[in-house]
Amino acid sequence: MNRRGALKKIGLSAGFIVATPAVLNLLQSCTNHPVTNWDPVFFSREEAEILTALVDRILPGTESYPGAAELGIPQFLDAFTAEVSEPEIQKKFRKGLQEIIREGKEPEILLEIYLKDPEKWQTEIYSTLDKIRRLSIWAYTTTEQVGEHILAHDPIPGTYDPCIPLEEATGGKAWSLV
Repeated sequence: MNRRGALKKIGLSAGFIVATPAVLNLLQSCTNHPVTNWDPVFFSREEAEILTALVDRILPGTESYPGAAELGIPQFLDAFTAEVSEPEIQKKFRKGLQEIIREGKEPEILLEIYLKDPEKWQTEIYSTLDKIRRLSIWAYTTTEQVGEHILAHDPIPGTYDPCIPLEEATGGKAWSLV
């Protein structure tokens, strides 16, 4: 499954979260370590493994673009949950991951079942998968690697011209918010 297909299958809407300096520091501190070399701060090792597998299915790497797991998005989600999320949100996130583990299905199958079937949208598993999807997309698009090398990036913007085509302005790339 390619990145575009995966995003279409799991929905195109992504929530926005205000990026505070602490959150941006978490993003910048993410490293490219597999779960075996990563000691989760908030999640258990089993929860971290399923989180990594889900993130890898939501935003897989391609020849042209790094995957979310390569950019350390699971590590970021772990640190973000531990350091930024309220205790009630942490409890709900952990409960959702435990439900996903109990379900015992492959991450790709879980995403296919829960995010495509409206009858399952009111479940704890759907809520957790949707949260992982939204946070992963947000974190991915605000990493330095994606913001400066994949999206259009101009650290010192010039004049504002609202009438030029995107192709002319950025070569067709969306603007980076980094």
